[in-house]
Amino acid sequence: GYGNVNQTKSGLGLEMTNPRQNRDVELDMALGRQNWVMSLEILKEKADKGFQKRPLVNAMAFEGSWGGSEVIDEVWGMTLEVVPPESVLIHDLKCFHIHCIASGMVQNVNKFYFYSVDEQSHKYMCELTISSDTLRATCVFKQDSSSSSNNLSKVFGCIIKQMLSTR
Repeated sequence: GYGNVNQTKSGLGLEMTNPRQNRDVELDMALGRQNWVMSLEILKEKADKGFQKRPLVNAMAFEGSWGGSEVIDEVWGMTLEVVPPESVLIHDLKCFHIHCIASGMVQNVNKFYFYSVDEQSHKYMCELTISSDTLRATCVFKQDSSSSSNNLSKVFGCIIKQMLSTR
């Protein structure tokens, strides 16, 4: 993996769930416990069902949504073992219908802005920063104010956290 979690938002567990036949029930139970570590296969199924495959979001619209959104998880962070290659991280998240709208490096900090859009056109967004000096990754998760699916916001966050913490 890219790293080990050594600090998370209060209440987030690290317990792995066992595969069950009813994946929706398993995911809902895990989300109810605020457990973000679960099978990427289960998360992929939820992303395929809940997120648009090719959403059209322009940079101006994203900026407006980001600035006007409420915070879901104020901050989630971990220390990485290595900085993931930018193109690999962007490609891997795109497989889960999580798209990168902007990325770049400023003063040894890689910054990414990711988003997903559900079938009702609600946006789920993340600002990911990775310090090249300290290998510290930090995420701020937001959704547009009209979003109604708390489970999809958790799925969105779980996927990004899993991509950073496990390989």
